[in-house]
Amino acid sequence: MPTLRSIVFAVAVVPALTFTAACSDSKGDDAKNSGPISSSSRADNPSGGGGTGKAASNEQLQKAMLLPADLGGSWAADPEGVGGDAKMTLLKEECMPVVGLFSPLSGAVQPDGKAEAGFTNDASAVAMTVRLTSFKNAEKVLADAQSALDECPLITGKDADGGSISLTVTTAAAPKLGDQSVAFAANISDGSDSVHMSVTAVRAGNTVETMVTTSADGAAAPADETLLKKQVEKIAQIG
Repeated sequence: MPTLRSIVFAVAVVPALTFTAACSDSKGDDAKNSGPISSSSRADNPSGGGGTGKAASNEQLQKAMLLPADLGGSWAADPEGVGGDAKMTLLKEECMPVVGLFSPLSGAVQPDGKAEAGFTNDASAVAMTVRLTSFKNAEKVLADAQSALDECPLITGKDADGGSISLTVTTAAAPKLGDQSVAFAANISDGSDSVHMSVTAVRAGNTVETMVTTSADGAAAPADETLLKKQVEKIAQIG
């Protein structure tokens, strides 16, 4: 059986581990250290989109997706680095907007359009999943995620084999990109092993780009702002 570390590194995100998650009612020290999600609204490089109205289709989002040629360096496409659509069933609805950022089917609002791609960087041993999701009111999706972090600093649940998993979320600096952005780091543990992942979401109009990154050694690997900006620029070209 693969370890938690190998599974998370292979897909870069937790959705590959199908489990029923429950938000802890006890915040304790984790809550004190976590704080609210970091957020930037109407940032320095706005796309001009208001976040309400028409949402991009699956096809439009797929065409706007970053390609290995856009990334440069040692980045390469990794078809196995896509987490898929495993759904987490939450005990507390307040947690759904948080989990939805890295597991769209688990969100409080289902996306109108979505596309995703996986990449790996041999030089830095970083795995990255890029997800594009569109909503008729994307601004509210990110705002709800920001608010939900106060209620869900710790998420616990079960994996497909019935083993316990916990997800502890901590604040990270949100990039000043797009119309709105949020970022956090998450530590996933199964009791014997743990993996860190970084989640950064940037809204450009009604499209949200989410980058989820992790490294081979399990340490947090924050999203590259240059890559985030390139993706925002491609989103802006959606007709």
